[in-house]
Amino acid sequence: MIRSRSEVVVDEYGAVALPESIPGETLLAFSEGGGRIVLRRPEGSITDLLNGRPL
Repeated sequence: MIRSRSEVVVDEYGAVALPESIPGETLLAFSEGGGRIVLRRPEGSITDLLNGRPL
């Protein structure tokens, strides 16, 4: 699990290398606007939806 911020670089093909601590995980990606892209584990997002919290 990532506990601190990690810097990533988007390469010339638009690919991003994620930190080694999350290989093989399925993540949901969405934009929050203002240039922010969020990656979430699906189970955390489903829990938030069920509790009435925004993703």
